[in-house]
Formats: sequence, structure tokens, C-alpha cells
Amino acid sequence: MWTARTKDELAIEVWEKLDCESVGESEIEAIQAAIAGRFGDAAVQSPMKLARLLADEGAVLRHPEILRCFVRQQLPSLNERELREEINLSDLTRTLRSIRLLEKTRLEQTLAADSAGLKQLREIALEAKKQVNERINAAGISAPVRELNIEITEWLSHWLQTPALFESWVAMRIDSRDFKQRFGSINDNPDA
Repeated sequence: MWTARTKDELAIEVWEKLDCESVGESEIEAIQAAIAGRFGDAAVQSPMKLARLLADEGAVLRHPEILRCFVRQQLPSLNERELREEINLSDLTRTLRSIRLLEKTRLEQTLAADSAGLKQLREIALEAKKQVNERINAAGISAPVRELNIEITEWLSHWLQTPALFESWVAMRIDSRDFKQRFGSINDNPDA
């Protein structure tokens, strides 16, 4: 079907066959699929490199789409099982690390415009919150453990409702007199 002998020639040939002046995400992905089909997955070039090649040939680039395509392909996709395994809500320090991991993942999924990944991430957080609520309501739970789990639930609720504000909120919460009297100090260093 294709007459090109190199992947660059194939990229140009596919673009010409698509008969479009501008190039965005769908055109880049069509070119990548053709290159993968002809030369194998290892030969596929990044969206940026293909865009540059086509711009040199006169294509008008739809930059936001190409950037979104590049980011989506470069960022790791949400691995639900790995993320669930990394979430640890057994104490406040681990809870803080886990929520920061959720937020980092949320930002990656937002940047990649991965609405399915964002939905999946929210479901993971809601399931974690449900498990903490079950611990709160478990028979025979001690008052300090119940209080700790109520605090963890509150943290998850704040992140779920306003994830972009969570860091500011939790910094104030950890620094409050009430928190220090109930739980003492915790390591809130994001790099720890």
C-alpha cells in the first residue's frame, strides 16, 4: 500500500494521503500507526519529531493537540493495581504520603487529558475512604484508633472535594493546636 522506503518518507506519504493542511493529534496518531505497521513499534517517532518533520513540509500544526498527544504518550498510564498497593492509610504520615501520591497522579492524568484515568483515580480514593469508614464502625475499636481513622477520613474528604487546596489545608491542620494535642507532630515533608 505504501511506497515510502524510510519512516520519514512514510510520515509524509501518510500525511499527504490524509489530505489535510493542518496536523493535530489524530493525524499524528494515524502516522504513528502506519510507521508501526510498516517498521515496527520501535520505529515510531514522538509526536514532536513528526510534527517538526511535517511542518518542514508545509503542514500547519495544531500545537495544543500535538502537545496533548506528546504528554499522553510520555506520561505513564494509570496503573490501578500498583496505585492501590501504594496507598497506605495506617497512620497519618503514611496517609499524607498516599494522598500526595493521589494528587501527583491526578495532575498527571489531568495533563494527559485522561478522563477515564481521573475517574478511576477518584474511585480508588473513594474505596480507600470506604475502608477507613468501615474501620471506624468496627466493633471493639478503641477510642484513639477511631479518632485516628476519623481524621484520615476527613483528610480524604478534603482531597476529594478540593484536591488543589489540600496541601494548604493539611499544612494548617497539622500546625493547629487541636491537631497537636490529639496526634502530636507528624512528618509532613513531601520528600520523606
